[in-house]
Amino acid sequence: MPYRNTKTGTFGHTVEEVRAANPRTSVPDGKPCGDFAWYEPTEPPAGHPLQQPVEQKPVNGSQRWALSELQPSTLAPWLRTQLVWEYEQRMRVIASGYPPSERESWPVQTAEARALLADAKAATPWIDAAATARALDRAELAARIVSKDAAYRSIHGALTGIRQRIEDDIGAAGDDLAALLAIDVAKGWPA
Repeated sequence: MPYRNTKTGTFGHTVEEVRAANPRTSVPDGKPCGDFAWYEPTEPPAGHPLQQPVEQKPVNGSQRWALSELQPSTLAPWLRTQLVWEYEQRMRVIASGYPPSERESWPVQTAEARALLADAKAATPWIDAAATARALDRAELAARIVSKDAAYRSIHGALTGIRQRIEDDIGAAGDDLAALLAIDVAKGWPA
């Protein structure tokens, strides 16, 4: 059972601590002794992730809590960090299934594909090698690459635009704590 020290106002003392502070006294569990009184602990309140529960002075022997104050100067950078995380999670989804070394070749693939579709005689060493390995016509592979690139750019553009809009909202809120608290970086993204 938890004890509070009535002299210091601190909570969370164990019966062993009470017994150690009162070595010549028999201390039954849950009974007051010396400067210590038993109390029913209370759960700290939940608030914003940046807020910490802070124990307050007891009132009538009851444990009390408050939440640390939020500051725009810490909330805005936290929101930006959360926003980047949300954005990166979504970007990982659209890039998943493609190993990093293949993603590194995307600019080469799209450049060669566009060149080949514009001129059937264009030099396309990457497409030539990949088409041969896949037993595909090089023009067919080029068309697939351009189609996938267009889809990727569309999704990437939408996600980037949403991230930038939320970033603008954070900037526009400035030092207005209520405006910053109203920003939910997890909302407004496509499913």
